[in-house]
Amino acid sequence: MSTRPRRSYRPNLDGFRLEDRMVLDAASVTAVGSIAAAAANPPNPVVKAGFLQQTPLLLHTAFQNFINIENRAARSAVRGLANGQNPDSLLASLKANTSVQGGILQAKVEQISKRIPTGQQNLYNPPQGLIPGSTPPTPGLKSQIDTMLTTLNNNATTLQNALSQNAPLTILQTYQSCKAAMIQFVNNAIANGVFTVGPNQGT
Repeated sequence: MSTRPRRSYRPNLDGFRLEDRMVLDAASVTAVGSIAAAAANPPNPVVKAGFLQQTPLLLHTAFQNFINIENRAARSAVRGLANGQNPDSLLASLKANTSVQGGILQAKVEQISKRIPTGQQNLYNPPQGLIPGSTPPTPGLKSQIDTMLTTLNNNATTLQNALSQNAPLTILQTYQSCKAAMIQFVNNAIANGVFTVGPNQGT
């Protein structure tokens, strides 16, 4: 039986190198060691390790798609400017694109958060505004993306500012903060018995 070669995973956000592979190592390593003891009487839902490890990869993909679309919109604005289009109209179109695509990004991140038990109500949009147990206190993922979108649009006072390198950096920082919050949330949930990480085999 042949095996497929493993492909190198080297994503980046507009020139910024991210981790070669993003997995919830701490979550899976800590929890898998206790699978045998917990299997007889799991206190709460059991989440497969592979399913859990895929979650931050989906988060990365969501942000990567967002920045790819932002980059295409920026290139389109540059072409429009070169063709003599009105800069103010191009800027308004660029900001509208950011708002629309930001809403799509939030919908995707909410769906990703639902993969984690209690993730929608405690990670994506916690009722008190901050993710329970986060250190330092961290806003929910929805709030973090809201802040990112506000920053992107507020900084876009001119077309030149909208096309600056500050935009990719803002998106990258938000992605990294969301990913770190997700990993900490999962680790805390496992430590507090909210769910157990189980093997990939079986149901």
